[in-house]
Amino acid sequence: MIRLSRRAVLAAALTGFAASAASAQQGAASPMDAVKAFYNSKIPDEARPYSQRLIRLRLAATRRSQQINEPVSGLDFDPTIDGQDADMAVLLRSLQYFDTTTDPIKPTIQVTFTQSRGAPPVTLTYTTINEGGWKVDDIAKLRQRSNWRWSTLLARGAKGQ
Repeated sequence: MIRLSRRAVLAAALTGFAASAASAQQGAASPMDAVKAFYNSKIPDEARPYSQRLIRLRLAATRRSQQINEPVSGLDFDPTIDGQDADMAVLLRSLQYFDTTTDPIKPTIQVTFTQSRGAPPVTLTYTTINEGGWKVDDIAKLRQRSNWRWSTLLARGAKGQ
């Protein structure tokens, strides 16, 4: 059995995410396509269309996590499922996308799904930006019992919180 230290795992994550900056440069054809890429199991995380700002925030949080050898805010859950795990079969069957754009510069796509059978629906809002192709610039859970914005969590994580 191979054992990896936390430091080795974090280093691999940092290296993999840094590669995403290069592989996802082109972005998606539309804001909707950018968001759908996050729920396509054939697209690995490092190839998802993250904005440059989100890449920088995630790299900073990952570096800080590596320095203190602990998970930090923003890296301790999967923002695309609002948790650490979900029944992906149930989630994908219940997944719905809605274009909720009010600002043409930063279009928003709302995603609604159920994490597991019998669980209440979750609604996430994706903010996109055109950087030579559409990319996700933020993910947020708004107007619900536990609100969060991924960019804010990552910024806290970069400070070691």
